[in-house]
Amino acid sequence: MSRCSPLHWFPAGLILLLGLVAAACGNDNSKLTVTGIDPKQGDVAGDTTVHIYGTRFTTDKHSVKVFFGGHQAQVNQFVSDGELTVTAPGGKLNDVVNVLIVFEPGGKVELPNAYRYIEKNKTSPSVDDLNISPDKPRK
Repeated sequence: MSRCSPLHWFPAGLILLLGLVAAACGNDNSKLTVTGIDPKQGDVAGDTTVHIYGTRFTTDKHSVKVFFGGHQAQVNQFVSDGELTVTAPGGKLNDVVNVLIVFEPGGKVELPNAYRYIEKNKTSPSVDDLNISPDKPRK
């Protein structure tokens, strides 16, 4: 079989073609995006860690400010190029607020009705409930 045989160059050509298709259809997003947050609710008193997901958060060396219903959150860290953590500020019970993410440079992204303020569950057990001694009566 000669080197110019179609059977000889086809696999290499196929690999090259597949590589070009993969590059064209790959998930390399060149734009800064925000795809969502988790959790979508937190304590009315604040202090809930919220993860913000998206793309290209650190690729272009962005700084960021995040607002929950107009109140600024504490930015904790860029976990990766696609994840940022913040601490939500307090709010009003049962309010559903927009989350505004402001990147410098990069612009603003607003997630409408993205976060709800709830009251922390006060009926869950505490560490004190686990410390039962013979001298302490059970509840």
